[in-house]
Amino acid sequence: MSKILSQNVENNIKFVIDFFVEPKEYKDWVSKLKNQYLKSVEVPGFRKGMAPEDLVMKQINPAALNDTIFRETLDKFGGEAILKMQEELAKLGRVGLTQTYGINEEKTKEHEDGFLIVMSVELLPEVDLSSVSALSYEKATEKDLKGRMTLKEYIQKEKTGYIVGHNVFESTDDKSIHGYQVVLDMKGTIDEKDDDRLVAKDMVATIGAGNFLPDFEKGITGVTKGKAKSFDVNFPVDYFEQSLAGVKAVFHIEIKDVKKPLYSTFAEIVANTKEEEHHGHSHPNFKTEDEFDIFVTEYYSSETQKMIADASQRNIIRAAVTQIPDFGLPKDKIDTETDRICGVLSGDSLREKISLAQAFAKTDLPGSDAKIKHDDEVRGLVEDYVSKEFKLAAVWNYIYEMKISEKISQEALDSASNEVTKNPQAYGIHPEAGKEEIRDNTFAMLKKQLAANWLFKQVTEAEASPVVKDLESKPKKIAKK
Repeated sequence: MSKILSQNVENNIKFVIDFFVEPKEYKDWVSKLKNQYLKSVEVPGFRKGMAPEDLVMKQINPAALNDTIFRETLDKFGGEAILKMQEELAKLGRVGLTQTYGINEEKTKEHEDGFLIVMSVELLPEVDLSSVSALSYEKATEKDLKGRMTLKEYIQKEKTGYIVGHNVFESTDDKSIHGYQVVLDMKGTIDEKDDDRLVAKDMVATIGAGNFLPDFEKGITGVTKGKAKSFDVNFPVDYFEQSLAGVKAVFHIEIKDVKKPLYSTFAEIVANTKEEEHHGHSHPNFKTEDEFDIFVTEYYSSETQKMIADASQRNIIRAAVTQIPDFGLPKDKIDTETDRICGVLSGDSLREKISLAQAFAKTDLPGSDAKIKHDDEVRGLVEDYVSKEFKLAAVWNYIYEMKISEKISQEALDSASNEVTKNPQAYGIHPEAGKEEIRDNTFAMLKKQLAANWLFKQVTEAEASPVVKDLESKPKKIAKK
């Protein structure tokens, strides 16, 4: 009869059991497996399964037999151990995270004529969400959108882009300037190695249209057809394709043609662009400059409100990390991730011949703008960042498992995974990631989205209770003296 010998919750984040298969059951099982194995061995002069055991044993590798018995035993009794573990977790009122059941290979073995399986599962943390509705956070305003263009600057930028994007171009021997088109072949290198992501043939780039990074537009300004040129491009740390974020690349280009625009004003564009030529653009057909200004103003306002809402949500997340009471976190995993990041920073410091503190300052990690002077301060800041990320991930898991009633469907996961597979890098996933890795990452992203929406709703709805709303809706009386 198999049974649990002992069970233990470690650091409130891992449940461990010692599952024991008693001697008689184990011996009967081993005898059955051994007989099946021996009967499958062919001995010259005998029909399969009919040779004496001593002769059969001479034909086999004892280590292979023992390995087969071990694996088959785990297959049979490991499943029983999981079921027993789930029963005990239910009694404790705890939830084991899916697909994280692990076997301790060193301790799982024959034990006092029986067989001992030491199994563990990572536990869903016990997160105290009682303070969520009262989280103290700063509501973002337009003033918090640092670097945001003014409406006047935005309209001018969009107008310039509209003129450039709807112009008619003709080939020229002039040097390229703002508003010109450059037709080119290019290839790019990172760390002196060719990168297929940076290769293009007959690419058309319009200077000033805003479709390329500033470094790239600068590189193709002042060129003439028939010439070749190389220049550096620094991808920003917030670049949408995360595998290129913060990367420095060298572009090598060959200029096949330079074209100049025929029109320079909005009025000329409107007067000389046929109705059908507007098709395919995500805006109405503008007949006057005032119509364009109104359209862009409305878009700017809508985009600004969305940016303010996003900033407020980021503030809510920061408040959640600091104000939700701490709970157990997997220190070994935090240490491993901290070591990995510090290793990357060390490599950067050696390659660029700068200090570790300077390498850290060039990242966008929290604390990187603190102007630290000593290398030994870096690890503490990285570890703090990693710990907060693990805490936040645990909060998302807890909310999803305990607060979200409508779980992610198989159809939704399949659809999202297929979308991510088209361009994994855009979602921060390695381009060579396998199907299962992409699926796991997609599932985690969907869980985070649902959990974050739940959190935002609790906080924002709590800001105006029904009583307050009721009072605000009633007309105020003028107090009598």
